[in-house]
Formats: sequence, C-alpha cells, structure tokens
Amino acid sequence: MAFFIGALSSSSRVSCDAMALRKSIQFTRDAGLTLIIIESDSLNVVNLINRFLKSKSDIGVIINDIQYLLTTIPQFFAHHVSRTCNTIAHDMAIWALKHDGDFVWLEDAPSCLLASIENYVILSLNE
Repeated sequence: MAFFIGALSSSSRVSCDAMALRKSIQFTRDAGLTLIIIESDSLNVVNLINRFLKSKSDIGVIINDIQYLLTTIPQFFAHHVSRTCNTIAHDMAIWALKHDGDFVWLEDAPSCLLASIENYVILSLNE
C-alpha cells in the first residue's frame, strides 16, 4: 500500500513524511489489517517511532499520534531504508506534491509511476 498527501507546501520534508505515515497507519488500522511494515528513508521519523518516547521536536505531535496509533496495531515493524532503496516512494511523493488531495494505492501501481517501477525491476534483476 502507498499513501501520500498532496500539496503540502508549508511543511518540512520530515513533517510531510510523518503526516503521510500517520494517515497510512490510520487507514491500515481502519481497514482491519493487523500487521504493518513501515519502510522510510526518514531516519529521524523511524528513530522517533521506534523509541516510543515523547517527542518535543516540531513534529512531536504527529509522532505522538503515530505512536498511539501503533499501540492499536497487533504487530508492526518500522525500518529505515536508504533513499536509493526507496526511489519509487520518492517518485510517488514528488508526484503527490503536485496534486491536491489524498492518494491511496492498493495492489495496483498507479499508471504515472509504471516507468519508475519497471526501471527498478530491471535494475534489481541485473544485480
């Protein structure tokens, strides 16, 4: 599943990552899924989530919401991945920033990102 919030011009990149993550966790919980695997290239967000400490940073309210939501999920894992491992998500975020609204993709890839996905598969097969 991928979830992005479009047109957040006044927020920092880390805040945008955290807000999209919070929204995706809410969606996942509301859908009744019991396992969440989070992969993010935002090391700050992943560290704050995994530590379950109250955050006093400028994204603290969002992180605290995420931490609360994760207590309602039976099983979750949050991992940091490098930007190079997360290029498709990065391309999706760039696309979402140019569009208003919330975007959710389940199972099928959005047509606007098929070229990125194909390139990723080709590179993966050649490694």
